[in-house]
Amino acid sequence: SQLVDVGFETAFKAVEPGKRECEVLGEVMNTFYKYGMETPQCNLIVCSGPTTAPMQRFAGDRIIQRGDLVFMDLGGCWNGMFSEATRTIICGKPNKTQREIYKTVHDIHWRLINAMKPGVHARVLQDVVEAPYKESPFYGWMQKMLIVHGIGIAGGEPPSIPPLPAPAPDLVLQTGMTLAVVITIKPPGVPGGGGVRLEDVVTITESGVEVLTRCPYDEAMLA
Repeated sequence: SQLVDVGFETAFKAVEPGKRECEVLGEVMNTFYKYGMETPQCNLIVCSGPTTAPMQRFAGDRIIQRGDLVFMDLGGCWNGMFSEATRTIICGKPNKTQREIYKTVHDIHWRLINAMKPGVHARVLQDVVEAPYKESPFYGWMQKMLIVHGIGIAGGEPPSIPPLPAPAPDLVLQTGMTLAVVITIKPPGVPGGGGVRLEDVVTITESGVEVLTRCPYDEAMLA
């Protein structure tokens, strides 16, 4: 997770008007390999503006513009272990809708993290996510694939938890589990793009959860 944090330091500095998505990823990969990364976590994503919703699952050649959201899902393998994170940032200043989407994702994301502790069933976590999501103006636009997945010896591994209305797996959190918590909401048609994802890697501890990801969120989006 520390190497992923360092990669995001590079990514945050690289994002600017006139820079292509693939150029941002190229600078991040240079940092990753410089510090010994063995392989990327998956098909890493840097998408911006309208390519955030519907989400483009790669780094394209689109030129980032002022007012664009820039959605970056980055990670890899170091010393045989995988980690990743996702941050969505603004190039310039966000509009009202972008900020509302981001705040909604951030709120749901942290409600989920704060609910994680040994003995909690996956269905409880689905309910924790569903309650604020259903009350938000963006209901219907959450990515349906998952809200939690395992990570460690593979970039994405069991267990995984999808959002409602998908059935919950028969899963109870246990001490020592390392999981990626990932909330994604992607309303289309928002000027500058409306796709937002936040992802952090956490470990379940005896008292609750330890967040391993340290790279910051975008304060301009939370203002």
